[in-house]
Amino acid sequence: MPVKGYDSVNLPSGLYAKVKTLIEKRKDLGYRSVTEFVAEAVRKRIEEIKKLEDSLQTQLTELYPTNLEPKQLPRLPLRHHPTQPSQFLTLQQQPLMPYFE
Repeated sequence: MPVKGYDSVNLPSGLYAKVKTLIEKRKDLGYRSVTEFVAEAVRKRIEEIKKLEDSLQTQLTELYPTNLEPKQLPRLPLRHHPTQPSQFLTLQQQPLMPYFE
């Protein structure tokens, strides 16, 4: 059962053994446990991902600025059901999709 305030993560045995061996051989790195090593590795990876996301957001903002005024769409007449045959003919002559003309 994990210590209070901690959760557990499973690592492949081979990876755990490599980290443990590294920590034991390289005391100069300053890690006291596999947990310390893994926690720092995860923190660094999260920072990398955050930097990549920020960089991507900056690039998107440069390509597609959000401070531009929204383009106004033209006002179209309301379509309604014709009550007389002459109105029906007039409506049929109007384009169905005026945005794509």
